[in-house]
Amino acid sequence: MKQSVELRTAAWHGDLPLTITFPYSWKVTVVEQKHSPALPEEKIREALSHPIAALPLSALASGRKRAAIILDDITRPTPPETLLPWIMDELARAGVRQSATTIVIASGAHRRPSRDDLVRKIGARLADTMAIVHHDGVRDVEYLGKTARGTPIWVNRVVMGSDLKIGIGSICPHPAAGFSGGSKILVPGVCGIETIRYLHDHFGMDRRRGSTENEFREELDAIATIARLDFIVNVVLNWKREIADVFAGDKTLAFRRGATAAGELYGVAPLWDADITVANTYPFDSSLQGMKRGFWPIAGARPDSSRVVIGAGSMGKGYHGLEGGTSPLLPHAWQRMKTFRPFQARDWTAGWNLWRQISERKTLAFLALCPGIKEEELKEKYPNASLYHGWDDLLAELERRHHRLPVRVAVYPSAPLQIPAKGREAK
Repeated sequence: MKQSVELRTAAWHGDLPLTITFPYSWKVTVVEQKHSPALPEEKIREALSHPIAALPLSALASGRKRAAIILDDITRPTPPETLLPWIMDELARAGVRQSATTIVIASGAHRRPSRDDLVRKIGARLADTMAIVHHDGVRDVEYLGKTARGTPIWVNRVVMGSDLKIGIGSICPHPAAGFSGGSKILVPGVCGIETIRYLHDHFGMDRRRGSTENEFREELDAIATIARLDFIVNVVLNWKREIADVFAGDKTLAFRRGATAAGELYGVAPLWDADITVANTYPFDSSLQGMKRGFWPIAGARPDSSRVVIGAGSMGKGYHGLEGGTSPLLPHAWQRMKTFRPFQARDWTAGWNLWRQISERKTLAFLALCPGIKEEELKEKYPNASLYHGWDDLLAELERRHHRLPVRVAVYPSAPLQIPAKGREAK
C-alpha cells in the first residue's frame, strides 16, 4: 500500500501535475509554505493601478517618447500574460505608441531566447506584433562609469536610449540578493558581461536568509538609480506558479514591501533530521542550471541521509555566460583574476567562496529524477549524482537503502520558493 504526494513539474513546458509515492509505513512530511490562492485578474489590475511610492504609470509616462519594458526570460517563473497588456494600456493612455515601445528580454548572461521561448513567455500575438530586443551583454551595451564601490556599469543600449524604463519580474528567494525583484531586473538582467562578472565575483555571497539588507542589494539599487529605472511591476507567486500578489511602483520601496510579503509566504520549518529529503525544484526546473536554486534542503540534510532532487530539465543543462567551457574551475579562476585586487579583502573572500562552491558541488551526492537531463550533463556538474527518468526506479533504490523502520521523509514541494523561517524548526 502506498501514500502519495502531489507536486508540479515542467515550468513553461506544460506545468504538469506529478505524483510521487512512498510505502505506507514511512512517515512522510510535506514541508509546505502558507497557502496563497491565485489573485483574480481584476485584483491584479487594481494593485497595478495603485502603485507604491510612485505616480500611476499613465501619469509617469506622460510626455515620454520611448519606453523600454524590461522582462525576465524563460529561466524565470514570472507569468506576464496579465501584466504586459495592462502596461501597454497605461502607455497608450499616456500617448506612448506601441511602435515606440520595446520589450527587452533581460537574459543577463543566459543564452539568447528562441522563438519558442518567446511564445511560451509572452504569447504568439505579442511575439509577432511587439518590437523585441534580446539583450546581448557583450555587444549591445554602453558604459555609464563606476559605482562608489567600483563596479563598472555597462547597460543595454536600447534601455538607455529609452526615456521610460519599466521592469517586470518576480520576487523569489535569491542566495545573494535575499530576493530577486526590484532593481535586479535591470542589474544584472540588461547589464554587460563585465558588470555581471564583477557583481557575481565581489558581492555574490552564497546565502539563503531571505534578507534584503545586504551589500549586493545596495549595489543593485545604486546601479539602477544611475541607469534610471522608473517603475517596477513585481509579482509574488504561489507554489503553482500563479500570481498570489502584485507590487508595483518605486524600484526600492515597492520591492521591499513585496519582499516582506514573500518572506511571510515562503518561510517554512525545515525537517533537517529526515532519513530522506526530497527537493522538488519547480518552478525553476526547466534546466539543471536553474534547478540548483532548490538544492538548499538537500545541502543541509543529515550527512547519512538520502537526498532526492526532482526537476523536468525540459531545456537540458542550461547555460550561464560566466561559466563557459566544460571545466568549472579554470574559466572561473581566469575571470576572477581579471578583476583581482590583492589588497581588497572582498577579492580573497570571493576566491574562497568560489573554491567552496565548486568543492561542495563536486561532493554533493543525490538521486535525480530529471527526465530531460542527460547522464553526461548531470555528471559534468555533479559527479556523485545518480540519474533516474522514472519515480518507480528511484523509489526502488530508496526502499533498498531504507528497509528498516522507522523511515522519516521530508518533501519540499517547491524548494526554490521556500526559505528556512527563523524560529520555525520542525520537530
